[in-house]
Amino acid sequence: MSEVSVVIPSRNRPKLLNQVLASYVGQPKVREILIVDDGSSRSVESALKGRWRDDERVRILRLPRSLGAAAARNAGINEATAPFVFFGEDDAVLDDGHIGGLLAERERLGVEVICGRLIQQQSNETFEQARRRVEGTHEALYNRRIISVTTASVREPVEVPFAHCLFLAPTDLVKEHLFSTHYGGPSFMREDAELQLRLRKSGYPLYVTPAATVFHLAKKKGAGAGTRDYSSVLAQLGSITANLAMLIDEYFEELRPFFPGMNKRQMLTRACRGHLYLGLKNWMRASSPLIDRSAEWWNRARWILQRSN
Repeated sequence: MSEVSVVIPSRNRPKLLNQVLASYVGQPKVREILIVDDGSSRSVESALKGRWRDDERVRILRLPRSLGAAAARNAGINEATAPFVFFGEDDAVLDDGHIGGLLAERERLGVEVICGRLIQQQSNETFEQARRRVEGTHEALYNRRIISVTTASVREPVEVPFAHCLFLAPTDLVKEHLFSTHYGGPSFMREDAELQLRLRKSGYPLYVTPAATVFHLAKKKGAGAGTRDYSSVLAQLGSITANLAMLIDEYFEELRPFFPGMNKRQMLTRACRGHLYLGLKNWMRASSPLIDRSAEWWNRARWILQRSN
């Protein structure tokens, strides 16, 4: 039985989409794969290789302009026809039987919302090498420094407040709730966590299971913060900070049991400082000629934190 609609938002990344799509098409129990073209400069449909255009399960929805990942996912949700929906990404590769594994674990655990482990692939590393690296170490589930959840080292099913955006849920449930489009700016970060926390608040907590694994593709050398200009990096970090502030302000009671020992102000300050520090470190590592502007950057970061508090 084809039980799942897959929704994948994509914008201006046809090569990556072609690279990962095989892992979605090859999944049993998939009724349709809804690729939502979020206003790409070149349509996704024209960029896809013939083998995907010939698969009747692959449908492409094109938005007239870029509206962001949340709106793109909502457009896919509204077109979904299967009982369950799985949210994919155009730079993530599913392991064999990923979706079937989530369906089986959902039924076994008696839960509605579920995701697998997410493993970040490193440069020059195969997926199997990435899996062995993670299984040979233990990374804490909760990162109190940036208020995040790391699922790579999960060894048994566990309830979490939120996780990554590649999760499965009943279609009717997500059609009722949808992704929030209020998490704006250059970074739409946290719209997935917001939906997961909202579902939790409504009585549908998220579980992570090690029975399914997804690999986030390694960024190619030169990709990321170092390729963006100074002002765009600041704008993105500013929007991340603002989105964190909204998330923690609205869902502090849902977050507190998983990140104990902090009040709302402490949680917000720690999360914002942690993300600003990581953003600065990664950007300056790739943009050493601009290192002399670090003082100006920190003045900007301090202003952001004061406004968030």
